[in-house]
Amino acid sequence: MLELEELINEIVNKSDYTREEIEKMIEEKQDELSGLVSPEGAAYIVAREIGVTLLEEGTRSMKVKDITPGMFSIDLKCKIAKITDIRTFEKNGIQGAVQNVLLGDETGIIRLSLWNDEIEKAKESGLKEGASVKLSKIIVKEDNLGNPELRLGRKGAIEVIDEDIILPASVNLKAFSGGMEKEATIDELQAGERAKVKGTIVQLFKRKPYFEICAKCSQKVEKVNDKWLCKSCGETEIRFAPIASGIVDDGYGNIRTVFFRENAEKVLGISADDIKKMVDGGKDPMEVYDTTDVIGKRFVISGSVKENSYTGKLEFLANSIEGVEPKEGSEKLIERLEEIKNLDCER
Repeated sequence: MLELEELINEIVNKSDYTREEIEKMIEEKQDELSGLVSPEGAAYIVAREIGVTLLEEGTRSMKVKDITPGMFSIDLKCKIAKITDIRTFEKNGIQGAVQNVLLGDETGIIRLSLWNDEIEKAKESGLKEGASVKLSKIIVKEDNLGNPELRLGRKGAIEVIDEDIILPASVNLKAFSGGMEKEATIDELQAGERAKVKGTIVQLFKRKPYFEICAKCSQKVEKVNDKWLCKSCGETEIRFAPIASGIVDDGYGNIRTVFFRENAEKVLGISADDIKKMVDGGKDPMEVYDTTDVIGKRFVISGSVKENSYTGKLEFLANSIEGVEPKEGSEKLIERLEEIKNLDCER
């Protein structure tokens, strides 16, 4: 994995942009993605968007913390933390199977999803928990929470290697293997957990309320030479996927929370189609923040907890959000609201 300075230098050398412009684009990309990628990860995304190739096929090894959805043909060395049971299913009359392998290095944990014939292919490689492995020419998809997820694809390979790779010291693997969520107060949350909290949205960050996805397969897309390109479908039409982020407080603590797609629609009070109509009609999509009425309302929010690789703070990625009736006697929450009502939007 290249360091940030090397990445910036390479982008500058392969493009017509100045160093200052590239640095600003990287900062804006991190801001657009609510800080959910590292500066290095944002640099790779910026490079793709301006048509610069940084990762030659199968030539550079990544670290888990720098992997972002949309990357392809990457190499990765990890240790197997857990192998889940095979789950069978039926879809449209066709039988299928899926198995998850949780991999990690010293920077984090990530899930490799094996589908159908890939399960036997991986089994033949001698995979077992605790083994170190090398993955080659892997592609990165986006799971239903917006997290990166590894796939073998047609060209991907996995092999056991004789290397001592260190896993993170404190990660709850249940969050990555679909473990049961727990009901908790915000001050009890830990990285890697799936949890359900009951809290109040006390602040929304006023940032671009959508990102572009492929109209055919719903993957993120990039714009190259005025054309929208999808890694799977090629040139494509786009749809808008809403995104919102803010602060949720339950009287015991507060946490930055990110809402994607239908959950963001509930928070913003507007559908993806209506956001697109605003943009197509020349209106400023930031106007959605003038009409949303979720500030001060209480919700039950389920999701996963992760550590922001950029800020080092915990964040909550919402998987569902439902409104609840306010309760009397919330003195503790009122005190907390007074403390944070003047929070800077850049927190």
